[in-house]
Amino acid sequence: MARAASQDGTEILAATPHVREDYPTSADTVEGLVAALESELAAAGIPLEVRTGGEIALDRLAELPPEELARFGLAGNPRYLLVEFPYYGWPLDLAFRLGRLQASGVTPVLAHPERNFEVQEKPELLRAGRVGGARAAHGGVAGRPDRAALPGYGSRPARARARPPRRERRACP
Repeated sequence: MARAASQDGTEILAATPHVREDYPTSADTVEGLVAALESELAAAGIPLEVRTGGEIALDRLAELPPEELARFGLAGNPRYLLVEFPYYGWPLDLAFRLGRLQASGVTPVLAHPERNFEVQEKPELLRAGRVGGARAAHGGVAGRPDRAALPGYGSRPARARARPPRRERRACP
């Protein structure tokens, strides 16, 4: 997979393993595995850089110390944190949790919010006012759409829900 990505012109990939109760991944583990993978890639002659990261479950944000959260920064950048959006239900404290990240200088990037039934029914829930005004593309929360996760993968409705308007597609300013 790494060789194919490199041959397609990819130079950098981000490792974003789940960090949640059923996947208790530590920053030490991610950093060690990424270092080992980069060594193997170099030995195989595959010119591909792998950066650390993590997909942090919403409920883990308050449990992990800020120093560890920073080590899970998206593509090694502690100013951006990939936050796993719940599969069901609308978290009543979402604005509070994301607001705490923002107050510490971190921009939350929501991973796969389109998998959530409430978001599928009302995509406008992701507008800035409903999720704490997270600083990202045009004042909203950055999201990472995944068409394959939507019901009817490949259908026009799934593509329409997975692709926000062009002005909102940029994940990081």
